[in-house]
Amino acid sequence: MKKYFYLNSTNSFVSFTAEEIKEQSIKYEALVLFQKLIKWKQSGDVFEINKIFKFVSPTITKSNIYSKIWKIIIKINARLKHGW
Repeated sequence: MKKYFYLNSTNSFVSFTAEEIKEQSIKYEALVLFQKLIKWKQSGDVFEINKIFKFVSPTITKSNIYSKIWKIIIKINARLKHGW
């Protein structure tokens, strides 16, 4: 059975199987190492572990869109004033 090692929040090496890692609250960015890896990888980039992460699309609201459009308009106006 393949064992994975990752650094927890206290920078301690912790060893788990893929099934045991599912029970832990590790983040997508957590660094993981196992026998065939030469260097550390983010847990989200390791196929066996990636399955545990649920991907949620960002919520898009009118206020988010208007805010982004407003920021773009401000940048364009600033460039126009300075001779884009």
